[in-house]
Amino acid sequence: MTARVSRWVMQALRVQRTSGTSSIRAAARLVSTTSVSLSDAQSEEQAVSPTGHVKPYIAGQTRRCGLLARKVGMTQLFTEWGERVPVTAFQVENMQVLAQRTPEKHGYTALQVGAEDVAPRKVTKQQLTVFENLGIKPKRHICEFKVSDDCLLPVGTELTCEHFIPGQYVDIQGVTIGKGFQGVMKRHNFGGMPASHGVTLTHRKAGGMGGGQDPGRVWKGKRMEGRMGGKKVTQMNLQVYRVDTRYNMLFVVGSVPGSKNSIVKIKDAMTKPPSEAPIPTQPAHSLPKMPFTVSGAAQDPFAKAG
Repeated sequence: MTARVSRWVMQALRVQRTSGTSSIRAAARLVSTTSVSLSDAQSEEQAVSPTGHVKPYIAGQTRRCGLLARKVGMTQLFTEWGERVPVTAFQVENMQVLAQRTPEKHGYTALQVGAEDVAPRKVTKQQLTVFENLGIKPKRHICEFKVSDDCLLPVGTELTCEHFIPGQYVDIQGVTIGKGFQGVMKRHNFGGMPASHGVTLTHRKAGGMGGGQDPGRVWKGKRMEGRMGGKKVTQMNLQVYRVDTRYNMLFVVGSVPGSKNSIVKIKDAMTKPPSEAPIPTQPAHSLPKMPFTVSGAAQDPFAKAG
């Protein structure tokens, strides 16, 4: 039986302290090649959800802060019935609240957050002064999340994977992998010209661009060749399958835009909001150090009907 993915990931992440930037890449390689055994997963984990500080989530009114996480890679987990679940692994590292945005001063309500500590020499003097005044280590990645008034958090509050509950749905925003300049067949799935008779050197061309004298131009929005990828894309309604408080990791069902080692934004799903959630957040390191996983199906999904 193979070891669980979190154990392999942490072994790779420990290399970071001695081998520099190669650790995340090593973790990604291990995640992409490691499977999780059924007996090992069931022997150590419990299919339960964190319940501390959970309150009703009012759709349209409640708006919690999101998380900045690093995409480690994809792997597969198994339910108690042996059903395979493809998941994407994320790690949240040293994420803290840096500032508040209030309607009285800024005209809107939001939280500025930062993730991943960085050496002071790698930030400007102005930025270093701001972090020193806050009493927080400099952060590599900084962004804002709009929140409701009841979800404002004090400056310095740490946010971890405990912010989300297994089973809830999230929206994840990332930058897609850049493909460079591509033709219409790859970029827009065009069929191309015939590959046999009557075609000379135009097998992969786009074909006609539009009318002749009328309208006398190419319509705006015409699908043509051009730059592909490298854009912000939000994947909506992805289920949180596992929250591992030991390694501050999230496992989400399905694929997520972005390459390995990229930074993504994770927040509560807009069209599938949770019925309850930790509001404004779950205090950091308040839950047991263990994986919390979605409960499996009550009946064997492979059993024959009748």
